[in-house]
Amino acid sequence: MQTSEMEAGTMPTSQGPEPLHQVLQQLQHTNQLLTQMSDRVLTLENERARRISIATDTVDELRVPAISQGSAASPPNAIGLVDTRSLGKPEIFKGDEGSFADWAFIFKSYVGCIAQEYIPLLERCEQSRSPMVNRGLAPADCPTNCIT
Repeated sequence: MQTSEMEAGTMPTSQGPEPLHQVLQQLQHTNQLLTQMSDRVLTLENERARRISIATDTVDELRVPAISQGSAASPPNAIGLVDTRSLGKPEIFKGDEGSFADWAFIFKSYVGCIAQEYIPLLERCEQSRSPMVNRGLAPADCPTNCIT
């Protein structure tokens, strides 16, 4: 830049409008990319809302039959809708009496996530002095997938 142009704060005329044209093209391209990204975000938000709606409808459909089939032993909201794959299975009890209380708590919690109808049966087993087998259960006490 020449000194007089620097003092005046103007661009040198020797470069011409080409740099301004390039900046304008870059701004237009950036604006197009932002518009595309905004459209993509909107599409993803709509898809997310659709999936949430489907999931909510599915849970509601599962609740209605479960509540209508509910027993006196389990409250109406006692539905085992937990994905147990994310929980991990409890360890097998190794026979150490000192670790039984912790193991039993973890096991009962896991079973409660699967089906709360097992909790009263587990509590009866804890109080029982003799072994309890499935064949000895009354039909009303037998959970839906109990083998008799």
